[in-house]
Amino acid sequence: MDNFKEKEIRMASGVKNDKGKPPLGLIDRRVMEEVSWVLDFGARKYGRDNWRGGFIYSRLYDAALRHIFAFIDGENLDPESGLPHIAHSICMLMFLLSMICERPDLDDRYVHAQPVPGIMDTTTPTLKSRYEAMMALAEEQERLGMAQRKERK
Repeated sequence: MDNFKEKEIRMASGVKNDKGKPPLGLIDRRVMEEVSWVLDFGARKYGRDNWRGGFIYSRLYDAALRHIFAFIDGENLDPESGLPHIAHSICMLMFLLSMICERPDLDDRYVHAQPVPGIMDTTTPTLKSRYEAMMALAEEQERLGMAQRKERK
C-alpha cells in the first residue's frame, strides 16, 4: 500500500477515511522520545508549557543554532540536561514554528534592504561567471596536483 497517497483504510465492516490528515506515523519515534525528554527537562526547569507564553523569534533560532554548533564541534550531549543537543535544537525549532503560526507579532528578524545587483549575489551573471571560473581553476589545480603526485611515484 502506498503511504504517500490518499487512502481509505477498511477495517472489518467499518470505514476510516484519512484524506487530508497528516501521516504522523512517518515521524521517527526515537526522535519524538528524545524531544519529549527535552520538553520534560524544560517543564521541570521553567514550568509546563512555559514556552507557549511566547518568545521573539531570534531567541529561539539563536538557541537552536547554539545547540547545532555545539554538536558540530563534537559535543553530542548538552552538559546541563545530559540530553542530545540535536533534540534541544529540534525543540527550539518546534517552538519557533509554533510562534510563526501563532505569534507573528514576535517576529524580530532583521529586514534587509533590497540588494544591489552584483554585490553578494551569486545569481548575477558577472558574479556567477567569476565563481564558475574560480571553481574551474580550483578543479584544474587539483588535477595538476594529482598528476604531479602520480609522476613522483
